[in-house]
Amino acid sequence: MGTIVTRKVLHVFSATHRGGAETMIMNLYRNIDRSNLQFDFVSHKFDKSDYDDEILELGGNIYRINSLKKSGPIKYVRDLVRVIKENGPYVAVHSHTNIQGGVVAFAAWLAGVKMRICHSHNTRWDSKNRLLYKIYAYLLKKMIAIFATDYLACGRDAAISMFGKRNFLSGKVKVLNNAIDIEMFNGEVGCDVNQLKKDLNVPNDVMVLGHIGRFHDQKNHKFLIGFAKYLVKQKVNFIMLLVGEGELKTEIEQTVKSENLTDYVKLLGVREDIPALMNMFDVFLLPSLYEGLPVVLIEAQATGTPCIISSSITDEVDLGLGLIEKVELDNSYDKWYKAIIRAMQKSIPSDTKIRECIRKKGYDVKENANKIMNYYLNGNQNIL
Repeated sequence: MGTIVTRKVLHVFSATHRGGAETMIMNLYRNIDRSNLQFDFVSHKFDKSDYDDEILELGGNIYRINSLKKSGPIKYVRDLVRVIKENGPYVAVHSHTNIQGGVVAFAAWLAGVKMRICHSHNTRWDSKNRLLYKIYAYLLKKMIAIFATDYLACGRDAAISMFGKRNFLSGKVKVLNNAIDIEMFNGEVGCDVNQLKKDLNVPNDVMVLGHIGRFHDQKNHKFLIGFAKYLVKQKVNFIMLLVGEGELKTEIEQTVKSENLTDYVKLLGVREDIPALMNMFDVFLLPSLYEGLPVVLIEAQATGTPCIISSSITDEVDLGLGLIEKVELDNSYDKWYKAIIRAMQKSIPSDTKIRECIRKKGYDVKENANKIMNYYLNGNQNIL
């Protein structure tokens, strides 16, 4: 008979899709000792998401409840308490819903969970009504302060944004790096770039610009489309590949067609061959309006791909390999094009140097998986 796992952690996400936070947790999930610890997931989406099949294959469960916005606070808390009590016991409930994690922590407290973790993955949250949002954010952050036992963040800026500078400087907030499986992104590992170009109908003689991210205002796809129009006018021989899904995808598709950019901009949807795509990109573009610490930039650097990113993204993402250049977002497409030219002329570090750097900076998922297991099971923040 197999070992019966009694120690479990419940992760709460908006959806189990291929976003940065979800990918980070899945990287850890694949590498923990699942005979000693298992992950379950709460999702606010009732449709099938990208990671659902893999979660089930790894031994986890997915419980679906309506979001806080759809349910309202009372029903949301009631539903989450029910999930915890019916499917636990859990050694920890780990929220990845940003400031709404205060409500998750409250539900976990009501359900008797001792370790209640709120995790900051971003530096900003959307707001249509600034005054109402400020009141809303204030109340939710108060709930985090009262009901969360542990604060985690992907980096310094994300930590300060949600938990405050005092908590970060005091050491109350622990940084858990968005670690990756280094070997998956090693340029030497089974990646036939020429075949991939054939499959995607990408000519060998064009500059390949890549972007990976969900179609959301934060990722600033409109800037990328404007930049593509600029490159066409400059008669640059290029192709731009946009990977991901999201609520703005249809709008961007329509814009690509209306601007006669279909020969230059291709929307690839969700892909499972991210390491191969990264190896194919000549330059990776990330003009985000705001970010926490995007794992996609760690992945890009792991393949030795030069990255041109917006100046709003934290300096923490630069691993010191000479592959990151930050440019202002002021619609000066000429600055971005010149940065791309510089990037194309850079010498790429060796795979050995890249692997050494990633491990030294704390982005090796195998090392972080051991740390997070001990953290969950022993409750010692000093492990991270």
